[in-house]
Formats: sequence, structure tokens, C-alpha cells
Amino acid sequence: MKIRNTAIQSWKDCRKAFLLSWALGYRRKGLPPQPLLLGQLVHVGLAAFHQGKSAQEALLAAATELAGKPGSLSAADVENLETAHGLAQAMCLGYAAHYKGGKDFQQVEIPFEFPIGNEHHLTGTIDGLKTESDDLWVVEHKTTSDFSQPYFDAASISTQIMGYMVGARKLTGRWPKGVIYNVIFKSALRQRTKEDRPEFFKRVHQQYLEEPTEMFRRVPIVVPKRQLASYMADLSYITHQIAEAVANMERLPEAFYPNTGTCLRGRSPCQHLPTCSAYQDRPDPHFWAVSPEDIVHV
Repeated sequence: MKIRNTAIQSWKDCRKAFLLSWALGYRRKGLPPQPLLLGQLVHVGLAAFHQGKSAQEALLAAATELAGKPGSLSAADVENLETAHGLAQAMCLGYAAHYKGGKDFQQVEIPFEFPIGNEHHLTGTIDGLKTESDDLWVVEHKTTSDFSQPYFDAASISTQIMGYMVGARKLTGRWPKGVIYNVIFKSALRQRTKEDRPEFFKRVHQQYLEEPTEMFRRVPIVVPKRQLASYMADLSYITHQIAEAVANMERLPEAFYPNTGTCLRGRSPCQHLPTCSAYQDRPDPHFWAVSPEDIVHV
């Protein structure tokens, strides 16, 4: 079985959501909520910039591809896409002005895969690798509204980051010293009543140009190697659980119980909430599509 960090986190958060997303492959038709869409587009822009390409062109191409997604987009989808694209462009252009050149990471968007045990593998993509004073660092791009110390403290024990650390060692033969959180703060500005969207996006862009120390942070976080043994043991245990549940999902449907404490966690409700709240066994075909390429196979 090959599995990604996002699937493992879904299993931890809610097994019912894991069943629908990763065992059955159901995806919401249309686009993700605006906060998630913004994060995806910012990643596209930053990847292009650090590869010496135009962030603007990459963002336009990504937005155009999303706009042409199979199935008609709702009016809300179109509005969310326009907003996310405009904000992502303001953020990435501000980032490019602040971090001139974009050549400070040696590698970007690096896929990895490593064995977990029991013929299972973890796969993923590292945002970047950076060597500084002979130390290797994993780079992780983040967009956030939280610059508090606990936000960064949590990175040192993040299982996602540990996966990137092990992946980096697999790729380079070296154990990274830690992770550099390359963070862009989400602007709190809101569109004014008599302000059109281009004017609003221009004002947001100006904020990133005028307040770079408030809007951009690169925080190095040391991740001790002593965490490796417990991380690998936990990862092996969890993937074994997942493989057993997926292999027996028809016989043991109770293995995929819901965790109602995560239905409304964060700024966006779980994408499967309409299905669960309607007491349906399967998502309504009018609102869901199947993505076979994303299904976890045992």
C-alpha cells in the first residue's frame, strides 16, 4: 500500500471521512472552499518562483485549469476562484519582491517515497530543501493567520514534518537539522463597499510590499533525530490499522466510525458533512465524484 500524509491525517481526524475520501474516492464536485483553494494556489505560485519561473503565469494557468474543471462550476465556485486567484497573486508578488531572486532553495517540489514496513510506503512531495552552513533543512510553505509561538512549536512534533524529514534523508542520505517554516501571513484586509475587486487586490498587494516583516517569516525549527524511532513505530502501527480496515471494509464497516468533533474544525466544515448529516450511506451523486487515482489500495 502506498499512502500519503493527508490520508493518514484523515484517518486520525475521522474514520468516516477517510472511508469516503480515501477508501471510496469520493470528492466534492466543483472547487474546494476558498481558504483551501487559496493555499493551493499560493503553493503553485511559490513553486514557480523558486524554479525561476513566473508566479503570475503559473497562477493564471492553475486558475484557468480549475475554471475548466469537468462539470459546471457554481456561482459560488467562480467567486471563490476569482478571490483566491487575486489574493494568491497579491501574496506571491509581494513574496517575490521581498525574497528577490528565488534561488535560495537548492531543490523544490521534490517527490519522495520510503518503506514503512509490511510492504507499505509513505509518499509525498517536499516543498524545498536548503543547505545552510553545511546543515540540510526541509522547507515547508505555509499560509496562516496565526504567527503565535505555539503555531511554530507544534511543527517540531508534527508527524507530517517527520515524514518530510525521513523523505529528505531517503533522497539525500543526510538527516536534516529541521524544518524552515516559510510562512506567509493571510491579510486581514476586506473589500470595501465601493471598492471593486482589482482595487481590493491592489490594496492587499500594497500591504505585502509595505509591511514585509509583518507578512513574511522564515522560522528554522530543529527536529531532533531521537524522535525518528517513535515516529516510525507509530507510522507502522497506523498504516497497519488502515490496511486492515480497508481490506475488510465490507465485513467491518464499524471500523470507519465518525468523529463528530472534527465536523466544524477550522474555517471550513468537513466536505462530507452534508452526507453524514443527511444519514446517507453514500454521497449524493449530484454533489460528489469519484477519483480512482486517489483511492488507497491494499
